Amino acid sequence: MKDFDRNWNYALLALIGALTMLEMGCKKPNHEPEPPTIVYGTVRDIDYNSYKTVKIGAQEWMAENLRTTRYRNGDSITNATSDTAWMKLKTAAYCNYDYKDPQIYGRFYNWYTLNDSRKIAPTGWHIPTDAEWDTLINFLGGDTHAGLKLQISGYGQYWWGNHGATNETGFTAVGTGFVGDTTGFLDGTIIGRWLYTYWWSSTEFNSTNAWCRNLNSDYNNNIYRYRMLKGYGYSVRCVKD
Repeated sequence: MKDFDRNWNYALLALIGALTMLEMGCKKPNHEPEPPTIVYGTVRDIDYNSYKTVKIGAQEWMAENLRTTRYRNGDSITNATSDTAWMKLKTAAYCNYDYKDPQIYGRFYNWYTLNDSRKIAPTGWHIPTDAEWDTLINFLGGDTHAGLKLQISGYGQYWWGNHGATNETGFTAVGTGFVGDTTGFLDGTIIGRWLYTYWWSSTEFNSTNAWCRNLNSDYNNNIYRYRMLKGYGYSVRCVKD
């Protein structure tokens, strides 16, 4: 009888051991958790361009630069086709730069375009205020910590150099350059492809300047805030209402 009990105990222990091994085999290794997968939404503008969108904190942002050629009501935005045309403008306009693919880089708009009552953002979206840019940047740790979280990597295609870029937010910032000046006057010169990107805010500083944000291809994690001439041509991101 004792031998039977002993054998039964051995069998029970073996069964428990086998079940334990099976359970351990079904569990994932105890590694650090993987970063969450970025889930993109979509939005379309009046030109039927489709944009990826991404939630960052409590906000939802376009994950691509705006490239519409029309206002929300269908009216066309003036297309400045030369440096000379651009530098004379004191009214709303966009330009294509010399990129062949606005799908990647978007288009440039002067600030007057953003301030037009016909609106260039898709329905349900708007141009971010300076305070809304602050909300994004503060959520990412502040202006000395947010830059690389917003930038896509890609030496020689999107940036000249941004080692350490993670794009962990899905924001997918690329180095578009901007339309500005090299002489101290607004002359329409195209500057800084792959070196810089600037985005407008809808917030004025004064009658001639408005607030914007800037990322550089300079190996740091900063995002900068500047007040710049409204006639400059910068990229535009939109945020959901």
